[in-house]
Amino acid sequence: MRCKRQLVPNGVSLFVFPPGPCAPMNVSASLVCDNNTAAVSWQHSSGAVSYKVLANGRDGDVKECTTNGTSCLLPNMHCAETYVIMVTPFSEYCKGFNSYPHSYIAGPCPPTNVHVSLQCVGNVGHVTWNAAQRADFYVATALPAAVDEHEHTCSSNGTSCSLTDLHCGETAVVTVVTMERGCTSEPSMPFTFQSVICPPMSVAGVTTCGNNDITVSWDPSPESGANYFIHSQEDNGTSANFSTSQTSHVLTGLQCGELYTLTVAASDNECSSVFSTPTQTETAPCPPTNLTARADCGTNLGTLSWAPSVHAVSYTATVTGTHGHVVSCSSNTTTCSVKLDCGHKYTAVVIASSLTCNSSTGASLTFDSASCLPDNVMAELSCNDNTFAVQWRASFSELDTYTAMAIGSDESRATCDTMTTDCTIQNLKCGLSYSIVVTTSSVDCGTIDGSDYKMHSGSKSCSCITKLNSYLSDMDLLLCVQ
Repeated sequence: MRCKRQLVPNGVSLFVFPPGPCAPMNVSASLVCDNNTAAVSWQHSSGAVSYKVLANGRDGDVKECTTNGTSCLLPNMHCAETYVIMVTPFSEYCKGFNSYPHSYIAGPCPPTNVHVSLQCVGNVGHVTWNAAQRADFYVATALPAAVDEHEHTCSSNGTSCSLTDLHCGETAVVTVVTMERGCTSEPSMPFTFQSVICPPMSVAGVTTCGNNDITVSWDPSPESGANYFIHSQEDNGTSANFSTSQTSHVLTGLQCGELYTLTVAASDNECSSVFSTPTQTETAPCPPTNLTARADCGTNLGTLSWAPSVHAVSYTATVTGTHGHVVSCSSNTTTCSVKLDCGHKYTAVVIASSLTCNSSTGASLTFDSASCLPDNVMAELSCNDNTFAVQWRASFSELDTYTAMAIGSDESRATCDTMTTDCTIQNLKCGLSYSIVVTTSSVDCGTIDGSDYKMHSGSKSCSCITKLNSYLSDMDLLLCVQ
């Protein structure tokens, strides 16, 4: 529009301007989340070429924008502040009329007075805050100080929520945001808290075998000033508890043959941790009991037996003769045998061993080895009639009656008796291995099960003779011509 020139009396020229634009209609404002922005729009006013939008907050904040369109943005509004918005049109020359005031509430403020209280059982962080105006709901976030830890969150439409997935030993910063009209407020002032202390790591128990003390040790807690609680439980169910500010503790007065399950918890000024992963430690095994010995004629073996020791994995028996002969045997069962000298007195002891300790020596047992039998035994196989011609050295008693015995690998027996130092054993079975032993009437050996001197009987068509003596007793192979 242009102003019109008009002549009036006295020759004065007047310029007449058209009236300014009318007040914009249908003013509205909506919240844009980014930068807490008000998006203001209105209906076009005839004759307007530009508009000025003015927003006055109750706290004195003023925001404005100018546009030649029918909308503009007012960023960085004060949170939760109520603004009165008016739109003023402008023509090319004139200012129009202000729109009707439009009331607008800016985006949400964060909650205030955020606080976290720690529930030790379950390691739960209870977050509380003061409500923000017109909040739809709230989201609390705990950000651990360690960069590789994940965030923990909880939400609520009230003024509290609980963080239930915390890790032990975390130092975390908690902030709370308000959610309203789909927008998120700025974070609240941060609150730093410490989650429940972690249980000790690398718990181990070491047994002092000599006195059955167990030293329990663990890695120190990262938290200074931590105290520790030790729980020990025997395999029979008996338990005990101890406390210390050190990183080890010695359990004393323990019994042999016990298995202890050990756990350790740490505590600080607020909470006690859960107990550590259990570790098991044994005291030294108890010494074996009920030791018995059996001496066998013929083989001169001493066979020892005993009752088992709890948690023992092996045993060692030591047998000492009065004449200085010492021999031992080891076993993972409860029996073992040793080669003895005949006709002597021996003392036997047994110790039990676990993976870590040996027991003390059990009660000793004194016993006699087997009586001495005639020695220098020699046997000759007659393949023609499958007999053994046996001879030996005479005993000291001239009144002894001798019995030469052949004990077959099938437990069959054949004997010959004589007053001299040789005889022939007949009625042998073909193709068997026989133990040859000679006893006397003055020796009571009971049942003789065998000897170290072995021979094979002949096969049915054997025609050769093989001569073996007691010094070649490990030669069991017989060469025969079939």
